[in-house]
Amino acid sequence: FPAWIAYEFPSPQTINSYRIYTGGNRHPYDFTFDGWNGTTWNVLDTQTHYVMDDYTSYQFFLSSPATYNKFRLFVTSAQDIGNYVWVVELELLS
Repeated sequence: FPAWIAYEFPSPQTINSYRIYTGGNRHPYDFTFDGWNGTTWNVLDTQTHYVMDDYTSYQFFLSSPATYNKFRLFVTSAQDIGNYVWVVELELLS
């Protein structure tokens, strides 16, 4: 850790929420959802000690819409003991 997954759109997109699809174990436990402004990552949402179940999806709503062309899920720890995290899919929703 840390571990991250990012997606870059060809042009800026407005995101209101994001959804994490889990699988197996090693779910994100402490993480942020960030937007890239061209220089630094801006934290758009923070989750701490978030407990997830296997093979389930979790939707997180931003406090306000965010417009960027690059977003990332930045994980600082996993739910179970280990040195990796398992995210099946990250969905960005407008």
